Amino acid sequence: MLGIHLKVKRALVSVWDKKGLEELAKFLSDREVEIISSGGTKRYLEERGATVRGVEEITGFPEMLSGRVKTLHPAIHGGILARKWLGEDLKEIDKLGIEPLDLVVVNLYPFEEAVLKGGREGLEALEFIDIGGPTLIRAAAKNYLSVVVLTSPKQYPEFMRVWEETGGDIPEEFSRRMAAEAFARTSAYDTHIYNWLWGQIGEGKLPPHLRLAMEMKMSLRYGENPYQKGAYYYDPTYWGVSLANSELSVGAKEISYNNILDIDAAISTLMEFPGETAAVVIKHTTPSGVAVADSLKEAFVQAYEADSMSAFGGIVGLSKKADLETAEEISKHFFEVVVAPDFDEEAFALLRKKKNLR
Repeated sequence: MLGIHLKVKRALVSVWDKKGLEELAKFLSDREVEIISSGGTKRYLEERGATVRGVEEITGFPEMLSGRVKTLHPAIHGGILARKWLGEDLKEIDKLGIEPLDLVVVNLYPFEEAVLKGGREGLEALEFIDIGGPTLIRAAAKNYLSVVVLTSPKQYPEFMRVWEETGGDIPEEFSRRMAAEAFARTSAYDTHIYNWLWGQIGEGKLPPHLRLAMEMKMSLRYGENPYQKGAYYYDPTYWGVSLANSELSVGAKEISYNNILDIDAAISTLMEFPGETAAVVIKHTTPSGVAVADSLKEAFVQAYEADSMSAFGGIVGLSKKADLETAEEISKHFFEVVVAPDFDEEAFALLRKKKNLR
């Protein structure tokens, strides 16, 4: 790293997801940062009292093609891509009447939510493919030694905290990390678009390119073996039943790699009994007992007693909301994890008392 620190005087803001934006804009305005924006973002900020300069004032062009072209202009990208440590770049943009930008705040059209989850198709789906946003993000990320890029509302609090701690001298380490996150976002975005397009034309064939865009759900105690590092990654565009879409209540120990395999086996087994009151006990990815009964407690007892020796230290899976009676039976034995669609408050409180039970 070069040890560069960035000062933010001009910010370009163009976002779909406006969570936290009002607070960020006030933070910037209070520190005399000029905010440049367009379209819905500009209107949103102005309605909340922010002073915003329109992109069209910078470019000399209005929005075009129903908003498809807003920021794709040398007056914008020249200001983002100019290397501030390179005198020739600054002289060139100054000659062209372009001012440098220091902060780019952009998040993308929600293609994943609207198309992959929401089911939009055809021409409507195409309009959720962002062009200007990824271009801005990639330009700012490439030039992270001169520009800070923020691609998620989750990053705003840390940015403001770093500003406060450094007196506005944003360190290179932070900007580099935000750039890495930016490229991760655009890479995942393009992956989801490619996979969707192939699904439209592939006719059930395997794709010629395998592209995955996974997010870390949690760190693990260790990998497949104790000397290995491990983490659990998931596909954020899958909204079905899975561990990734579950809330985790972690006790004294973190979830392990083997726990993940057993939890997946428990969920898969229970899904074989849709609508039934079922219970399963898993050990080393294999059911030591599975039962269907009139009550959840009875189902668990039968599943446990199918092979009580193998059940020791295993994982319990329940197909219905865990009640107190079932929790009382479970708490009589040693298990590592209990998986259920939900827990009664009393059942949850009882199971939480068990040391190392997750």
